[in-house]
Amino acid sequence: MGSSRYWYRQSENTEEQKEAKYRWTNVGEIMGIKVLVPKDGVKGKLPAFSNTPGTMYFKKNDKGKIDQLRIFIGRHSFIDIDWGHSHKGIPNGVAHVHTWRFNKLTQKMERTKDEFKLLSKYMIKKYGEYILGANPNVKWGM
Repeated sequence: MGSSRYWYRQSENTEEQKEAKYRWTNVGEIMGIKVLVPKDGVKGKLPAFSNTPGTMYFKKNDKGKIDQLRIFIGRHSFIDIDWGHSHKGIPNGVAHVHTWRFNKLTQKMERTKDEFKLLSKYMIKKYGEYILGANPNVKWGM
């Protein structure tokens, strides 16, 4: 990571991080990974920060289906593996990866929205069992 020297400069006590724990409810676990849903029916994204370093979270959408796995390095978001939406050339239901980077201007971790790729064989081997445990209908390619 080119910006790794800035990785831990981000404050671990921002208002966003303090509020994040109040926006999510843990509704269970799948293969040891917490499944989170937004509280009060608010549409939400998984927290960008975790108090448990090196953890992973699943996101359950408003239809009750799990559609994302977020992986943390330290306490910060590192990658998202999504399959609950489509992109140009990647249909809904096909797992793909988004990465997170530190934005020096805003001093926040931000997801690269328009940058995505299919999972590599290595990632399928490492995370595929978890993903299929959460949603056996996920596809690895087109």
